[in-house]
Amino acid sequence: MQMEAKMVGERVKENPFKLYVPHPLSCGPVSAVKPVADDSFFMQTSNGGHKDDLDLHVLMTSTPKFSKSVNQDFTDSISLKPRVIQEVEKENSEQISQLYTKLFHEAEKINRWKLAMDNELSQKDKKLQENKHTIEVQRKAIQEQQFENENLSIRLEEAISKNEESTKKHNATRDLFSIVKEACARLSEKMKTYETEREESKGLYAKNAENIEKMVMAFEELRFQSENAKKEIMFKLKEDLEQREKLKNEHQHQLNDRECKVEQLQQEYKQKDNELQETLIHLQESKIRYDQLKEETRQCNEDLQKSQVKVQHLTAELEKTDDLLKKKETSEKSLEEKFENMKNTTSQLTRENEITIEEFNKVILKDALTIAQLTTKTEHLEELFRTEQERAKELQDDLQCASTELEKKNNALGQLEQLKTENKVKISQFMEALENASKAQLEWEEQLQYKQTENGTLLEELKSVQKTQSDLEDKVKLLADEKAELQKNVDALLKEATYLKEAVQNKENVIDEIQRQILSALEKEEDVLEKIDNLKVELKEEREKREALSSDYNIALEEKEIILHNITNASEEIKNLQKNLEAIKQKEAAAKKTIQILKDQNALQNDELCTLKETLKQQDEVTGSKLEEQEESSKNLQNEFKKKERALKAMESKLNTLKKQLENKNESIEVLQKEGKSLKKQIVKETSQCSAYKTEIEQLKRELINLTVKHKDSIQDLQNKIEEQMYCNEKLNEEVQTLQLTTEEAIQAQKKNDVVCQHKISEIITLMEKHKVHIPDVFFLT
Repeated sequence: MQMEAKMVGERVKENPFKLYVPHPLSCGPVSAVKPVADDSFFMQTSNGGHKDDLDLHVLMTSTPKFSKSVNQDFTDSISLKPRVIQEVEKENSEQISQLYTKLFHEAEKINRWKLAMDNELSQKDKKLQENKHTIEVQRKAIQEQQFENENLSIRLEEAISKNEESTKKHNATRDLFSIVKEACARLSEKMKTYETEREESKGLYAKNAENIEKMVMAFEELRFQSENAKKEIMFKLKEDLEQREKLKNEHQHQLNDRECKVEQLQQEYKQKDNELQETLIHLQESKIRYDQLKEETRQCNEDLQKSQVKVQHLTAELEKTDDLLKKKETSEKSLEEKFENMKNTTSQLTRENEITIEEFNKVILKDALTIAQLTTKTEHLEELFRTEQERAKELQDDLQCASTELEKKNNALGQLEQLKTENKVKISQFMEALENASKAQLEWEEQLQYKQTENGTLLEELKSVQKTQSDLEDKVKLLADEKAELQKNVDALLKEATYLKEAVQNKENVIDEIQRQILSALEKEEDVLEKIDNLKVELKEEREKREALSSDYNIALEEKEIILHNITNASEEIKNLQKNLEAIKQKEAAAKKTIQILKDQNALQNDELCTLKETLKQQDEVTGSKLEEQEESSKNLQNEFKKKERALKAMESKLNTLKKQLENKNESIEVLQKEGKSLKKQIVKETSQCSAYKTEIEQLKRELINLTVKHKDSIQDLQNKIEEQMYCNEKLNEEVQTLQLTTEEAIQAQKKNDVVCQHKISEIITLMEKHKVHIPDVFFLT
């Protein structure tokens, strides 16, 4: 058709002519064909059919390429109409018949073309409607896509900012990786050293395991030994209890004996009182006799005066009697010898009496000194007894405090043993943690070989694990040192137990506390939880025993008070005896005075005898009768002198009896002093034992306090270290988790962004590909 149109155009150009064409040809059948999209365009084409070909050419050139195939027939038909008319006009002149035939053919062609165009137009209308619908849908989709593109642009900007941050982080991580690579090189060397150290630590762990097994065996042996020692101690305690019962019985017998002795002493004291009363009666009798002797001496003096008068009268007679005296000198010499012998005997007797009196005075002085000492000692004993009572009360209070403290210590020991078990569990946990850490090290090493990008975090974790390992090793060492210290403490406690075993025999009042301490020291190695009930039962029994001992102690104190009361009574009796002795001393002084007077009288009598000798020399035979009378008077005097001597002997016997009584009293006092000394010694021993027990208790308290403080400090240090490690591990885990979360979030965000970008790009590409065909129609229609 195009070729024909071209041919027609050329012919028209060659042979121009004009032909009248009716109006319906221009608008009849052609005007019916209208596009649905835009009527104005087709109306312009129909109304402008008579215009120049340039307008049609411009329209043809202005249409897009893809619409040429659709509208080509239509434009050809429109452009052919004037040409046909021109050809018809030209050929009318030549051949009308040919022209009609051609017109008929052309009309048929036009009809065919009409039918074809109607079909095509109907199809194109449908297509145009579909295209309109798709265009509207695409407009809406484009608007939505624009909104989405705006949102995407915002998101892309945010993603770009995040990517910039991630790039910064990546740059930082690159720097870190560079640092980490350098650290890896260092760590590789350190890893080698750590591997060697790990092998050494494995060897040490094996050695420690062997040592621990040995320690376990040793502890089991110690446990068996402690059980055996406990059995021995229980057996010894039973023996001690039996001995205590025996001692109680012995003490009761001794107390009964002492009560009997006290009764005997009271009876003796009564007897001595009676004897003292008798001595007082004898002293009164001696006073009466002394008065009688004084009267006799007065009579003798009077007789002497009378005799002097007689001597004056007889001086004359003595001259006469000289001859008689010469005869009687021989007899007088014999008498003088006898008289001298009597003098010597009397002088010896007087000297002996003086010596006895001096000895008696010395004994009295000694007795006075001993009595003063006894009084001071009794006062001192009373003070000591008071102090001992106060000390006994203090000891009872200390015993109660010690019992409460021991109960607290038992509780503390139970807590310590629980802490030991907890420490053992912690050690096992630490060992498991070490094994897990070794396994984790192997895993980390494998991961380091496969994942070099995660070296930083892994190396930090390895550092943390190595730190934990070193800390755990230090803790293991500390625990080993603590075990050694505990062993030392156990050995020291065992030594103390042996020492306490030796001291049990002498320690009666503190046996219960020492037993508890020994049992606690032995039960530190055993399972305390299983034996707490037994300890409670034993504590109850020991409390009952202690109450019994306290009751016995109170009874003994009461007995001591009774004895001290008796001692005070005895001291009062001694004071009374001292008073009596002072009275006796006064009486003895009076007797001494009388003896001195008698001595003076004897001296006077000796002088008188000398004078009598002189008078006897002067007397004569005449005075023989008088001499006989004088001899009789001298005999009487001798008899009186003998009587006086007998009285002196009786006084000496009385003094001897008094001396014996005093000696007996002194012996009783010495017995009492010995008893007091024995009591003092017992009190001193008890005080020394109490002081020793106090010192030992204080030492044990200090040791227990030190042990508790050490255990508390070690436990607090371990807890603090464990808390610090846990806190560091938690921090590291949190940091690792945060880093992992940040990396995962960044990776997920990148993946999401990549997926979203890929989806959007794919959607844009699909939309672009879809709209590549339809967009020109849109632009053409607009």
